[in-house]
Amino acid sequence: MRSRAAPLRRNPTSFARVVLRAEAMDHQGVRHRLAASWLAFAYLALGVSPSHAWLDAGEIATAAHTLGVQHPPGAVGLGFVMHLSALIPVGTLGFRLGLACAAMVAAAIALMWRVLDRRSISPWVGWACTLWLLGGMTIVRAGRVVEIYGWTLLLAAICIWGFDPHRSRDPSTAPSAAPSTAPPTGDAEGPESVQARGGRQLAAVFAAVV
Repeated sequence: MRSRAAPLRRNPTSFARVVLRAEAMDHQGVRHRLAASWLAFAYLALGVSPSHAWLDAGEIATAAHTLGVQHPPGAVGLGFVMHLSALIPVGTLGFRLGLACAAMVAAAIALMWRVLDRRSISPWVGWACTLWLLGGMTIVRAGRVVEIYGWTLLLAAICIWGFDPHRSRDPSTAPSAAPSTAPPTGDAEGPESVQARGGRQLAAVFAAVV
């Protein structure tokens, strides 16, 4: 079947670039990514604590609501995000702040899918990882109470996504270029060696974060 964006490839206007990027994103399993992140958010939101439960939750919620200072080392970004979530006209204050934590965990799962998509890994692996994460009480608790761990998980996912050695292969972010007709040189790395090196670097980042 001929691609709907095929005529636009011969006319690289601004609108054509938008359509081509949307087509590339669809080919990368964006629907799986959105479905998994929304499933995670809905599952976590169903059990969000309506009060400031769990250890430092009361202090973190108070600091976020008043834009105060948390205990060291603090988390200025978390406080600002939770302060905005307190404006949501739904439920108690603790529930609103808990929804922010649930959204952070869901966003981290979406970024995990993005990293897997760059390696052309089967969506079944992504769904297995999603269900495995949501089946552990560590992740579930981080997304259902007012705490810093959902924010930390999101920051770690952003670092992995941003410093991923395979990010240059992302069709939605990499600039388009004409294919090279130059013969390969003996010093050039093949796809397998680049992928193996990228996998080792990613594993090292995961180990450092964990």
